[in-house]
Amino acid sequence: MKKHLKLLGAFALFSILVISCSKDDSGPGSVSGTWTFGDYTYTRATSTQGNEETSGIYAIVMVATGGDGGNFGDFSGSAMSFIFPSALGAGEYKLATNEEMQASYKTKKLMDIQCQIGLAGSNGSTLYESSLATGGTANVTIDKDGKYHITIKKPATLKKWVELEGGVSGAKDSYELKVNDLY
Repeated sequence: MKKHLKLLGAFALFSILVISCSKDDSGPGSVSGTWTFGDYTYTRATSTQGNEETSGIYAIVMVATGGDGGNFGDFSGSAMSFIFPSALGAGEYKLATNEEMQASYKTKKLMDIQCQIGLAGSNGSTLYESSLATGGTANVTIDKDGKYHITIKKPATLKKWVELEGGVSGAKDSYELKVNDLY
């Protein structure tokens, strides 16, 4: 549980950094991926990736929208994190919770996905997470520069996990997620 909270803290910190930046890097030529969460399609404006700082066991890829985050009212602005065992490399990963992934990180290709919506909205935000129970897979590739790229073609279901500052008004308990080449 301690590691799970640590990874959540890293994601929350990334989210705060993203929404506090005033620069919008989503201009022509800089956009490399999108994700569709429910009825909204978000465009990648910024990203970072690396390994979990104390052990290097997990790869962590974080992406976020910029500017108005799609101008979707309370659903504006989104950030995502993808956490998976770095030693298992490229290939197809089953979507899981952080705890499920940690339980078998040495032998099974499991990935935890967290998607936060409402970061550029006028109210709170809501965080969703993947799980083995809801199914889904993600494809991971590694480019010539060693960067991980993530794609989810068949929609996967993420469930509501945490509401921050009251959450996004009208947000459902679960949404389908599709990902197009995020890195």
